[in-house]
Amino acid sequence: AVLIGWLPAYLEKRYGVPREAAGYWTMLPLLMTVVGVLPAGLVVDGLLSWTGNKFLSRTLTASAGLSLGGLLTLAAVWSTSPAQHVVLLSTGGLFAGFAAAPSWAATMDVAGRLSSVAMGVMNTVGAVGAFIGAETFGRVIGYIEKTEGDWNLFIYIFVGIYVASALSWLAVRPEVTLTKRED
Repeated sequence: AVLIGWLPAYLEKRYGVPREAAGYWTMLPLLMTVVGVLPAGLVVDGLLSWTGNKFLSRTLTASAGLSLGGLLTLAAVWSTSPAQHVVLLSTGGLFAGFAAAPSWAATMDVAGRLSSVAMGVMNTVGAVGAFIGAETFGRVIGYIEKTEGDWNLFIYIFVGIYVASALSWLAVRPEVTLTKRED
């Protein structure tokens, strides 16, 4: 959400894309992230059915998606046109979208009967993160403009978030339920 919120300004400042066009181009990464979420549920369920392994189905699927999303986002640093840049970010978003379904499935696995509470906490933390991220990226853009710095700093921060998320997923153990289920 933060990327989408600041991408028009980034495209305008880095590539000189007119504001209205930058706004339209911003739809593609969001759309591709949504497209990535849709098959992720099928992949997560299919892997679990096929292997019976929740770690593979949830943890490795999310970590792999975020890793690929990070790599493709990093590749955008070397893009030579705004179109190429948006395509790389969009493809990165497609793979990062694969982390959504494992997030919800792993939460249900781990939290058991307290899944609704855990999901509420996840949404709250996500909203706080989006608020902080929006403020932070506004300041980053201001800093870059003021110092005539490298516009890629914007992308490096996102790549860092992807990498930190992918590595954090490796600590998730969805096969361990913290509460006893009451059916």
